[in-house]
Amino acid sequence: MKDVISGTGVARLVGCLPLLLTLSAGAVNVTFDGELLDRPCQIDPGSLNQTVQFLERPVKDFQYAPGRGPAENFSIRLVQCNTNTIWKTVKLKI
Repeated sequence: MKDVISGTGVARLVGCLPLLLTLSAGAVNVTFDGELLDRPCQIDPGSLNQTVQFLERPVKDFQYAPGRGPAENFSIRLVQCNTNTIWKTVKLKI
């Protein structure tokens, strides 16, 4: 048995397209949040609350491999580090 899409269903779908396109074209804010669990160091106050600016990129850059834009450099300065635990691995969870 074949499914038939009613005219009302098509109209609803077409009516939603502008909303979907608007949502995909808008800016996205990404926030990294976490804490140092072992605390071998402290984060320098000058490194807190950074804003990293990325250039505008077309959506197609993210749809195909490698699926990313150009890298932007930033740094987080650590101070008052305990040298006994400084070489432990740090994991960043997004």
